[in-house]
Amino acid sequence: MDELFFHRMDDLARKSFRDGRVLFSDFLSESECARLRAEKARFSFCPPELFGGAENCVRCVAKFGNAYEAAFPIACVCITPKNKKYVSHFSHRDFLGALSLGLERSVIGDVVIFDDVGYCYCLAHIAPYLEEHLTSIGKTAVVCKRTEERPSPVRNYREESTTVSSLRCDCIVCAVFHFSRAEALELFRNEKITLNGLPCSENAKELKEGDCVAVRGKGKLIVSAVGALTKKERIRLCYKLPE
Repeated sequence: MDELFFHRMDDLARKSFRDGRVLFSDFLSESECARLRAEKARFSFCPPELFGGAENCVRCVAKFGNAYEAAFPIACVCITPKNKKYVSHFSHRDFLGALSLGLERSVIGDVVIFDDVGYCYCLAHIAPYLEEHLTSIGKTAVVCKRTEERPSPVRNYREESTTVSSLRCDCIVCAVFHFSRAEALELFRNEKITLNGLPCSENAKELKEGDCVAVRGKGKLIVSAVGALTKKERIRLCYKLPE
């Protein structure tokens, strides 16, 4: 899968460099963005720029080429309930389910929600299709209209703490998500754990402040602080979990 992804990115980079024109990818997943950032040297002849429509977007489009004036082909569609009185708090899952509409996931970026109004970043040529065909979320009628507003995703976290015997990734995953060592090892082997957006098969890798670990189906944690040893020689660990 990695090679297929990099083949696609290499193809865009080389065409952009050869023809002297700006080329764009579709929306890349968080993991794909992390892979591209980690392999900067591979694209030194035509460095990519990543942007998702606003600051802090997880899903981004890659731009190859040096024409800074070339705008990213990203539109923002505002999804508003026709009657907010009867809305019962939409989730991201609600919006994503409604947005499928037979579309590939790669044409849709982040969805930002404020007070049950959704702002969907999408490839610009998809915006008219969403305006015409996205008419409801579940049983709630909605209106879709392209907007010049570009709200940034806001992620709220709660701070928690625990003590661990070591800073090994598997040790922390077990402590936070309540896995056994055997269960955690299986997740690492099956590449269901990512570290800073990249698949992590090194269960013994030590974590540091700022590292983000995601476990498929369970969520993610961010190491916020590594404290002193307790009297029982365990390490105090503070971490953040998305709310």
